[in-house]
Amino acid sequence: MNVIGGKWKPWLINRIREAHHRPMDLQRAIPITTKRVLTQQLNELKNIGLFPIIDAMNEWGNNHRNLFEED
Repeated sequence: MNVIGGKWKPWLINRIREAHHRPMDLQRAIPITTKRVLTQQLNELKNIGLFPIIDAMNEWGNNHRNLFEED
């Protein structure tokens, strides 16, 4: 949780996955954050190299979706 915790990282990850790749696009998608905080958290995510992990989690979820769907 230390890695993806924080107020904006889940939002940023989601927006990046929706093809908002430029910082200005992210700023427009999440207008209630400041540019400074956005830049800081983007740099933290980049340094962690989190996106391959998120891709693997997404793939696992898609492959095991039936375990969580109700009849």
